Amino acid sequence: MNTPMSDAPMRQAAEPQTPWTRSAVMARLDAAMTEAVECNFQQRFEREHAVEAVDVHISFMRAVTGQTEATAKVVGGGKTLVFCEAQWLDPQGQVLARALGTYRVRPR
Repeated sequence: MNTPMSDAPMRQAAEPQTPWTRSAVMARLDAAMTEAVECNFQQRFEREHAVEAVDVHISFMRAVTGQTEATAKVVGGGKTLVFCEAQWLDPQGQVLARALGTYRVRPR
């Protein structure tokens, strides 16, 4: 399941051509993967879960500027550990950054 997240809530600067910082890109991709895990588990088990990042690897391909979109999906795992991937795309569909993450899930 892909979970798109627009960049409006976390826009870093009013100037559209100002690059995002690496830490802002990392936080955004982590948030996208966390949301994908939460949606996946809520649909499967119909209750809320706490999601914690265990490991996140990020590759930066290009500077992130202007209108962008982060998408994430769950690609595997079990009841307590989940594997995700996320991409940050520009309007033309080019990958600006990519992340792979492992998340621990526990019932609230």
